[in-house]
Amino acid sequence: MTAKEIIKNVCIYLGKEEILNSSFFETDGQEITTAIEQDLNKILKCLNYITEELATEYFSLTKKKEIKLASGTIIVKDIDDNIYEVLSVKTRSGKTLRYQIVDNKLICLANCVQITYKVYPNQIGLNDKAEDFNGKISARIIAYGVASEYCFLDMLYDDAALWENRYKNALLVAQRKKGEIKLKKRGWF
Repeated sequence: MTAKEIIKNVCIYLGKEEILNSSFFETDGQEITTAIEQDLNKILKCLNYITEELATEYFSLTKKKEIKLASGTIIVKDIDDNIYEVLSVKTRSGKTLRYQIVDNKLICLANCVQITYKVYPNQIGLNDKAEDFNGKISARIIAYGVASEYCFLDMLYDDAALWENRYKNALLVAQRKKGEIKLKKRGWF
């Protein structure tokens, strides 16, 4: 899923025909004016906000990294630039270690550790690939959230509430566990 696909959905939902007919989507389309460029930048800002919201509140992006600690400490930003929470620190064999984060430094009494942590998604550009949260989120769901934020920024509060309602309902469906449902055997009375 690309940012372009999401922006196209947002433009369809909001009736932004001037953006859809521009050279951003069509090679023989209208030239991009400053108004269209401002709208695209506003949509992109909303897209980055929504992906960050999804990553921090609904579908966290976790990573694991094996690191050698010099004197038992490492600066947290040296692990990853987008880190916002350390979940666990383990040895190579899988034993959980105690750790502390003090003054933006992770302190642990081991030399080689495996760190599991949560990250913010990278900022998305107009032609970049968007985060799909391991296939749990579609371009349509993200576009609902972006449309809601865009309407809110334009002070169209009724439209923003409508799109937010669609966004939240779609998120509930996306969060629902999928797979086989097993019922306990029951006896007859």
